[in-house]
Amino acid sequence: MKILALLVGRKIEYFLSSHSGGGLVTFINDMWRFCQKKVLLAGGTDQIRSRIIRNVIIELQDRGYDVEIIHGTLNPDILEGIIVPKLDLALISDNPHWEVKLKEGIINLDQYRDNEKYQIYKSKIHDLYEQINMNLELAWDQLQQLQQKFREKCDQGWEPDGRHALYVAEKILEALFSVDEGRINHRFGQILTCRGLTSYYPQLLANCSTKYYLNGVKYFSGSGILKLVTREAVLKGLTVDVYHNFLEPELVELIILADANLALAIRPFEQGFQPLLKYENIPTVSESDYYLQEEDFQGVLNLLAETEGLYDQCAVFYHETLDFKEISNLEEGLKGEILA
Repeated sequence: MKILALLVGRKIEYFLSSHSGGGLVTFINDMWRFCQKKVLLAGGTDQIRSRIIRNVIIELQDRGYDVEIIHGTLNPDILEGIIVPKLDLALISDNPHWEVKLKEGIINLDQYRDNEKYQIYKSKIHDLYEQINMNLELAWDQLQQLQQKFREKCDQGWEPDGRHALYVAEKILEALFSVDEGRINHRFGQILTCRGLTSYYPQLLANCSTKYYLNGVKYFSGSGILKLVTREAVLKGLTVDVYHNFLEPELVELIILADANLALAIRPFEQGFQPLLKYENIPTVSESDYYLQEEDFQGVLNLLAETEGLYDQCAVFYHETLDFKEISNLEEGLKGEILA
């Protein structure tokens, strides 16, 4: 008797954009340049574009393809896109807050909009978007204040000089090997959404057999070491997943070298992280003293939750104007084109 084995594709989940102390920060454009085939879903609503992306994921995983899933900045249940490494494909949902430039590969769902019906709801939708933009500006103002508070907390610990930083980087890289080509993937593993602090770090770290953190080092100094390790690892031909702090995007808080099953961080993100530095007189710093807690973000969370509610109201009006049968046909055609 033969046993039929089904090969289901793996999924990797993370964020490419985040609300931060500097407004909305995205690595979407950085990601585009690594994908040969690009498809941009425009028009319609976030919910409809997310539904199309989610159904494409199911089809791809059923065919055994690994899929990188990009979650939404405001609501993590809304998907902003996928990357399919084996197909060299990126499927991304458009967003007015970032500039994605494509000459072809754009699918505009507004082609299935009833413009006469849209005129009925147009002013209501416009007013809701005005309130959404106002809320986001207020949220970014509060995040900017929290960013300053976070920077003050980051000033604890040891600040290694350039010689020490280079020594640490070289020691980390001694055990690594070379592959055909190096690459950096800039991402967020944790951001602030309308659901609170939302993290995919546990899943992202699950395959790392070796996990170290830079004990006792100031966060910005530790970030500098991680950037140095990243640069040298790429020169050696390794692919490095670089995870940025959502509040202070210039600060790299974790890197994962999947080829070596290695994670290196500026703090222990979970149990199993081992202190890397063995120098004498390294200060002992409580990691909880470094990081802001969810209650610090309560004002921002209230604004983001209200903003998500406004988006939902917009969607109710907008969905009244769309031909969902045509959109379903488009979805089937898109899946066929991707898998052709």
